[in-house]
Amino acid sequence: MEKIIWDIEKNEKLIMERNISFEENTISITRGHEMSKRYDLTDEEKKIEGEIETFKSVTGEKRKKVESILTSAKKNKAISLRIANYDLEKLKERAEKEGLPYQTLITTVLHKYITNQLFERDEIIRSIRLLKEEQAI
Repeated sequence: MEKIIWDIEKNEKLIMERNISFEENTISITRGHEMSKRYDLTDEEKKIEGEIETFKSVTGEKRKKVESILTSAKKNKAISLRIANYDLEKLKERAEKEGLPYQTLITTVLHKYITNQLFERDEIIRSIRLLKEEQAI
């Protein structure tokens, strides 16, 4: 399957291909005729690909609500941030280990924090101890 997308920022055509085989599921993004990136699908993505025919379309109010959520989630705002050199260097090192741009790591951590998905190490250890104590009773 091939889908052509226009990259407005770079003013060029992107050709997206979905190559599916039993041995390997991959998504390839091609700029013109040169291959720029190739992504291996995760097990979860492979499962979604396999079950795509069972999904049902969402219509009416539910669709509008989902589209509204997606639209607001896509909106990004550029900000300026002062950060200590040491912290920035450590962020860049961590981002490199994770294989992410450091700005993406920052936004990911901030998102996890505001959605209560980021936990302190001590809090997790305390919770595990409490659970162990409850099971020992």
